[in-house]
Amino acid sequence: VGPGDRVDVVLTYKMRVRAESDDARVQEMLERNLDERAAETILQNIQVLAVDQNAERPEENKIKLGKTVTLAVTVQDAEKLSLAADMGELMLALRGVG
Repeated sequence: VGPGDRVDVVLTYKMRVRAESDDARVQEMLERNLDERAAETILQNIQVLAVDQNAERPEENKIKLGKTVTLAVTVQDAEKLSLAADMGELMLALRGVG
């Protein structure tokens, strides 16, 4: 992913099963703490502005993996990203051209 690319932002998180019931079977399920993984696309077609900008040149012949990506988003989208980062893990999916 590089500057100018367009990405979707995907949130992965763990959903907990919760219920209040006197039913023994329901209580047994809750004691086992059943968890379910989920994923949601929270932002689509977002422009990448920058990836790990540094003032120094990287060493020759070394591949540098970006850890920080700057996205062009609205204030509302920035709020979604902040909440989503607290809920689980964020992943970027590179969109194809066209």
